Amino acid sequence: MPFALVNWRQTFFEISRQPSAKDEWGKADVDLKNEFMTESEKFANDLKEALNSMDSGLELRRPDRSIIAETVNNAGHANETRALHIADSPKLIQHYEEVLKEWCDVISTYLETNTTNDGKGNNEQTTDDDGPMGELEYWRRRMQRLTSITEQLKMNEYKDVFAVLSRTTKSVNDDTKQRIQTLLRRWKQIDIGITEAANEAKDNVKYLFTLEKFIIPLYNGTPSSIIDTLLALMNSIKMIHSIARYNNTTERMANLFTKITNQMITNCKLMMIRSNTLLRRWKQIDIGITEAANEAKDNVKYLFTLEKFIIPLYNGTPSSIIDTLPALMNSIKMIHSIARYYNTTERMANLFTKITNQMITNCKHCVTGGETYEVMWDKDPEELVRHLDSCLKLNEAYQQQYRVTKDKLFATPKGKQFEFNEMKIFGKFDLFCRRVMKLIDMFTTIHQFSSLGQHRLDPRVEP
Repeated sequence: MPFALVNWRQTFFEISRQPSAKDEWGKADVDLKNEFMTESEKFANDLKEALNSMDSGLELRRPDRSIIAETVNNAGHANETRALHIADSPKLIQHYEEVLKEWCDVISTYLETNTTNDGKGNNEQTTDDDGPMGELEYWRRRMQRLTSITEQLKMNEYKDVFAVLSRTTKSVNDDTKQRIQTLLRRWKQIDIGITEAANEAKDNVKYLFTLEKFIIPLYNGTPSSIIDTLLALMNSIKMIHSIARYNNTTERMANLFTKITNQMITNCKLMMIRSNTLLRRWKQIDIGITEAANEAKDNVKYLFTLEKFIIPLYNGTPSSIIDTLPALMNSIKMIHSIARYYNTTERMANLFTKITNQMITNCKHCVTGGETYEVMWDKDPEELVRHLDSCLKLNEAYQQQYRVTKDKLFATPKGKQFEFNEMKIFGKFDLFCRRVMKLIDMFTTIHQFSSLGQHRLDPRVEP
């Protein structure tokens, strides 16, 4: 394969691969994206066919240049006079005979094996199941290959074969003359066949490709979109049947309709497969929706049993919260024991953590009255210490009720246990209470020293 052709193939590979990155379109309009993809793929296919034609076209044997060099004075003479500068070399004449005979064999074999009486190809032709696009591509490939033959025969070194052999018939003995004349007559018939086959291919490409835009929906459209193109498709087929020179035979038109029918069936099958795939996907999603809905309903059912015990965490005091702790723990124990979805260790630990955090928030509000921490210095130390102490009692009662509930569950080993990370649940509250204890010590000291101001060492001095 020529080096330039290898480079072209690499370029084609890059071009055809880049548009397929369909996930990199951003907010591009879907219809515009699909149109661009269709045109890009069509261009890539056209380029691929052109490369295939260059690579796999029918290549005729080249005359041996070493033999020609011995007998040809190739000094840039005009094409019409090249044969006049060839000496009467039996070796060259024999070589040209062999070359022309091989051309005749190769080309006649190609013409005979690729077109049968009904106009359907044997080697290159696709089957009916490939659809009408296969018919279009077949004639385009055939036109490209026949064109490659005619282009090769226009080259000087190929034209010299005919010129030399024709000239030789005038100067050789009768046996050689008869042999060469027979070969040239055979070639003339083959040349007529090449011309006729090339004209047929060009004519078929010309008319069949008027169907292309109506055939594409058979491959990438839906049955509904295909219906919209049928009128135009039938009009184009009618035109081909009426005025095409080669493709208007009954057999070829019936073959074209058969391919169109088969592609419609294939399209319907693919739609059903896609529908089944979509239905299977939806079935899985539907199962997921049902499961998620059941989970949400079950969680709402059980979590809302906590509501009346959780409300005091938001609008009560630490002391009032303590009164609800036994009932709160019993409800949590019930959820952990019988809830279908919410009874996992992770979710229960997360619930306890949220309760703990809200208790801390409630304690802060109780101490500051919802204002900034600076207001503590303006409050009565004795009252402030009482509020701070209620925070300590809440933490103590909370952990005590937790352990009481845990011990009750432990008494029935077959049931689910409170096996949660207690550091995660209570660690933050314990840290908060250590700070509260320091505040209690400080404000107790402040209260003690402030009471000294109420005492008089000298009764005669006003306080």
